[in-house]
Amino acid sequence: MSYCRLGPECDIYCYYHVGGYYEVWSGAGEHQFKTAKETVAFLRERREAGDKVPDYVFENLSEERT
Repeated sequence: MSYCRLGPECDIYCYYHVGGYYEVWSGAGEHQFKTAKETVAFLRERREAGDKVPDYVFENLSEERT
């Protein structure tokens, strides 16, 4: 399941991998996280660094927070 994809409104590609982890691709490279909570924390860091991350990404991940 993809939470966001690279495009005009987003600088991040984030999805849940079938291997049981969250995968995030950004200007900071490729990262893997075990929980939605870790993923949200990283995406907040990326947003603070200037990356475009839509609000709906945080909302959707927060619903799955583990």
